[in-house]
Amino acid sequence: MIFDFGSLRVEIDVHKTRAFYDLAPIITDGCLCDGCRNYILAMDRFPLPVKEFFSKTGIDAKKAAGYWVGFTNRISLPEDYLSAPAIQMEIDFHAVPWMLGKENTY
Repeated sequence: MIFDFGSLRVEIDVHKTRAFYDLAPIITDGCLCDGCRNYILAMDRFPLPVKEFFSKTGIDAKKAAGYWVGFTNRISLPEDYLSAPAIQMEIDFHAVPWMLGKENTY
């Protein structure tokens, strides 16, 4: 499936992307920091276009960490179960609502 990101056009194999995320752990399986735990809780409050983007591209947002917008020519978070070729999309969510019942220390 072809996706346009500003002036960039990329082809994403949605089936392979879903297969990758099927093997990936939920972010809180490897990290119990407040940021990761809050992110899981806040996902239900993401705007509909963000949820639709993840769904259309095959991304399981519970199973990836460190979202920033931008493209790089190298993969900085390679996983053993990641097959090539691959792109790493980084999406920054500074506006994730704080959902934990404790003070936000970030």
